[in-house]
Amino acid sequence: MAEKVGGLLINKRKREIVFYLKDGPKRVGQIAKEFNMTQRNVCYYLDMLRLGGYVQKKEDDKIYSLTENTSKIIPIIERVLSETSKL
Repeated sequence: MAEKVGGLLINKRKREIVFYLKDGPKRVGQIAKEFNMTQRNVCYYLDMLRLGGYVQKKEDDKIYSLTENTSKIIPIIERVLSETSKL
């Protein structure tokens, strides 16, 4: 679990995408629009997140959602970020 938390703390863009997905599944185009990125760049980050076990892709479409484990670690990440911002 610590490795998962550390992985998201290091990369700001991955963390932003994960936090955006915590409100529910999103299409690649929605994510690209939200972060003013190309769909190609979004797919790159989503592929990294998928390989790390943070997100899952629906087979029938370009829709991504958080894995159950990622949903569980988001509060930990938010707390760590909150505490480190006080330093």
